[in-house]
Amino acid sequence: AAAGWVLRPLPAAPLVDPLGEATFSRFTDWPGDESAAEISPDARFVAFISDRDGEFDAWISQIGTGTPLNLTRDIPALPPPAPALRTLGFSADGTHVWVSVLESARLRQYLIPVTGGAPRPFLDTGDLSPSWSPDGGRLAFMNGRDGDPLYLAGPMGADPRPLRQDRKGLHNHNPSWSADGAWIYFAHGKDLAADMDVWRISARGGSAERLTRQRTDVGAVAPLDERTVLYAAR
Repeated sequence: AAAGWVLRPLPAAPLVDPLGEATFSRFTDWPGDESAAEISPDARFVAFISDRDGEFDAWISQIGTGTPLNLTRDIPALPPPAPALRTLGFSADGTHVWVSVLESARLRQYLIPVTGGAPRPFLDTGDLSPSWSPDGGRLAFMNGRDGDPLYLAGPMGADPRPLRQDRKGLHNHNPSWSADGAWIYFAHGKDLAADMDVWRISARGGSAERLTRQRTDVGAVAPLDERTVLYAAR
């Protein structure tokens, strides 16, 4: 009886809404579209895509200053943001913003200093949605070939190795690391608009684990702690 009492399953701790007591304030007040917002690792900057100047560009602004900087004024217009695909983000140390630029009908990733400057390409054409591990030592990304394979590589994309490969018609989008670097979360399914869910896979490889069963248009996935994942879906 004592052993049974000690080994009895304990009820899970109640889920606490991490945004339950959050307050919200307007960050931009421009005509047109602003989307794909990303917060820097040190929470000082927000980067986003906007057509404020007539074409889509990547912008950045320090929180509280109200002085935005157009990072891509001197390169061709960015493609319109796609809800199912991250096309902008920060490097692991927060010193650069990466953006997706359309070249010869395929997307190529560029790094731009947060203070502005010349963009420089990284990764191969067709490699998408890069995401750095919390320690900055590894990079996860997907490729737009059939089956949207996921890869792990060095911090700038060197020596990539496959992490997951699916058959044609299935998608693996927007990889994102857990805070401890042990897991990579991503959106997976067969229809970007109507049949996607949140999955995760160990950074060591192996089988993926399905976390939701909504079969809808899952967008960006953001692990908040070891028990909580924030994601956009309909």
